[in-house]
Amino acid sequence: MNPELRWFVVVPPVGQSRIQAQRIANAVQQEFGSATYIYDSQDALARIQSCLRNSEQSMLVDWMNQNLVVKALEQGATHVLCLSMAPVDPYYLNLLRSKNVNCVHWILDDIHIADYWRAVLHGYDMVVSNQKGSVVRECLIQKINYRFLPLAADTPVSGAGILWDARSLDIGFIGERSPYRVRMLETLAASGLKVGIQGDGWDREKGFLTRCILKRGQDSDYDLYRQSRIALHLSHGQPSNDGSNEPLSSNVYNSIALGALPFIEASPCNQESLQGLGYQEFRNLTELLAKCLHYRQVGVQSEYFVQNQQEIQKRHNLHHRVRELAAFL
Repeated sequence: MNPELRWFVVVPPVGQSRIQAQRIANAVQQEFGSATYIYDSQDALARIQSCLRNSEQSMLVDWMNQNLVVKALEQGATHVLCLSMAPVDPYYLNLLRSKNVNCVHWILDDIHIADYWRAVLHGYDMVVSNQKGSVVRECLIQKINYRFLPLAADTPVSGAGILWDARSLDIGFIGERSPYRVRMLETLAASGLKVGIQGDGWDREKGFLTRCILKRGQDSDYDLYRQSRIALHLSHGQPSNDGSNEPLSSNVYNSIALGALPFIEASPCNQESLQGLGYQEFRNLTELLAKCLHYRQVGVQSEYFVQNQQEIQKRHNLHHRVRELAAFL
């Protein structure tokens, strides 16, 4: 790890990735200590707005960008790391680059839902993402350094001692509601499997799945995985043929950390993201249903989960990802 790196990490003000971005920023700070400055754009925008009587959002963001450049240069940053949806304008990124500051963008959001990234790529020296496909192609066109970087567990390892038969749910799913996910989960629940669901948008559900929707746990955003034998992970929409664009969220790693058996859609990108970990793949709804019913009947030995959790601690946590990121530079 380069001891001369001085990080300036920009956390987005809003969005689904904000909490994950905060955890990544904290991991960078824990790895690099005083050589890290965390710039929370939510706090910065609030401070600027408190000084103005009337202000449009575009003016606030512009002033925040000016403040960000000054702060980064004051801190002697060698690298500015902008996390997904951070409202940093390419004009100001290029100002930093003219001062020999390297600008890196880590895409955390699903590129199919958050399409902002195309308009800002040209402001960066490097883009890292757990997605391939169109991101790689765009980086090639714009001659930007792209690196593949999977996400990781951001919750502590626990729950391995909760035996398979002692868990109250057959399947746990955490994620935003979408028509594709509704169709998949309805079929599983209708088969007699006990399904638990959490995530944004499910409060609008009026159909068969209403009885499966559960409130978030008090101790953790991921308590559902402690209760589940199988942790199901589904793309927001119908996966592409090669699966190159579907992002594997940190939920997969968190479910393993909490002792569940992950079921994921089959794709080479997902296989690359989960090297060394045990999981089950499926290619369609028929295969998914058959595998869920099979594993509910035969179960899984506890040693399987212990090995998975050891691999999470060794290779698939946020601190390891931060070290991987630093090694790219």
